[in-house]
Amino acid sequence: IAIGAIPRGIVLEDRLIPNRSDLELIPQLMVPALAIGMLGAIESLLCGIVGGRMTGRKLAVNQELIAQGIGNIALPFFGGVPATAAIARTSVGVKAGGVTRMVSIVQSITLLVGALFFGALLGHIPLSALSGVLFVTAWRMNEWHSIRYYWNHRLKGAVAAFFATMLATIALDLTQAIVVGLGLSVVLFLNQASKLEVNTAPVRWNDIGIVSQRSPDATVVYITGPLFFGSVNQLVERIESMPFSKILILSMRGVPMADVSSVQAIEHIWREHVKGGGTIYVSGLQPSVQKVMERSGLITEIGEQHFFWSASQAIDRIAELSRQAEPETSPQAPPAESLDEFPLGISTA
Repeated sequence: IAIGAIPRGIVLEDRLIPNRSDLELIPQLMVPALAIGMLGAIESLLCGIVGGRMTGRKLAVNQELIAQGIGNIALPFFGGVPATAAIARTSVGVKAGGVTRMVSIVQSITLLVGALFFGALLGHIPLSALSGVLFVTAWRMNEWHSIRYYWNHRLKGAVAAFFATMLATIALDLTQAIVVGLGLSVVLFLNQASKLEVNTAPVRWNDIGIVSQRSPDATVVYITGPLFFGSVNQLVERIESMPFSKILILSMRGVPMADVSSVQAIEHIWREHVKGGGTIYVSGLQPSVQKVMERSGLITEIGEQHFFWSASQAIDRIAELSRQAEPETSPQAPPAESLDEFPLGISTA
């Protein structure tokens, strides 16, 4: 089976000729046009990423998408169909020694000249010959060193994504395979990110040189990992399963990010603990986490005096309040409730 007849002109008869009646088709074509545009953008960006890895150059994302959009807007007026960057041609150009943009220009001019002047001859090329070229190109464009690295280090998630993408490429097409591989990678990432580590340690006042009959029962809860909708339940269940401690110190220095679900979870923990007669302090907020809590109003609701830069500062403040409540306190000393607390994030050292 050969390629067949090749068009020998730039402007084809079956091209877009704007007229008023076409405006009625816009609502019907809106969704398919958006789908084609998104798939084209995905394939072009993937091609740019692959080419950038092969050449060691960073992809200019905006330039790539704008150029593709302008080209696809103009193509229908000449009888063309939406086009994208092609991984196969890019790989062949790089493997052949191409290093500049002239690779695409020379390739396009060569194809145009071949179609205009040698179309009859090119039409007799067997498709099997082109398939052989694609097989070799596909083999060369694989990053075998990365695949060997995944396999040798037994990275199960990466290996699973690789095989899923490979099978999807064989059974479906490249664009759909990309969506499958990307979707599986997102699922694996969320599964890994949702593993929250919550450890607890009671505050031993004797170990820090504080001996008092009125030293409160305090526990530090060390939280490590991102707090989002997939992991907040682990935090709530862990704290609810703990023996009640009058004072809880939530050490969140190991929390790199938080979403609205985590804010609601911490608010729930705080309200339930207060109902039981306890108090909660929060320490070690990362800037991004602190912004989320500030925007949600949680810091104002709980009170800035309950937020500290470190768990040790919170412990020092608890000890100070405990000493203020001792019977030996002089009558002139202010009550614990009126003491100025340390503001959020201010060191007391």
